[in-house]
Amino acid sequence: MKSTTNPFQQLQEWKERNKTAQKQAETAKKTESNSMAKVKEKNAQNANKREFYTLPQLNREFYLMKLSASRCKSEFPDNFHFKQTFAKECEDLCQRLKGGYLLLMKLHKQGLISKADLKTFTNFREASGYLNFNLKEIAHHIEQVEQGTAEPVSYEQANEIPN
Repeated sequence: MKSTTNPFQQLQEWKERNKTAQKQAETAKKTESNSMAKVKEKNAQNANKREFYTLPQLNREFYLMKLSASRCKSEFPDNFHFKQTFAKECEDLCQRLKGGYLLLMKLHKQGLISKADLKTFTNFREASGYLNFNLKEIAHHIEQVEQGTAEPVSYEQANEIPN
């Protein structure tokens, strides 16, 4: 870069240098705003996504219960009434868990659950949802086996996280 004493020439040189700096700044702003938009979008998606408490070993046990119901119907049809009783027990337990959950929600909305107990409430809500979902699935599967419309249960289904 030449050092000139002409102020107009100095102004032109300064403008050229400043243009590239402005373009770089605009590009950086666009990149930053795009990345911020992506982060906001990702956070919104995560907020809409339901977190689900899951336990792999219990998932396997629930899978084995479904498999057991299918096998019982085909190999021991005289004893299938035990599975029907089990399905009724699962539904009863679901109703009781749901009742406890609704009671705690009512207490929470009234502000009767302290902030210290909020974590315990959240843990119960997650565990209750997990058990409710799986117990309903078992009861539904036993009902389908009884009607003869049950699809074969795969182990991969046992490890799926529901939406």
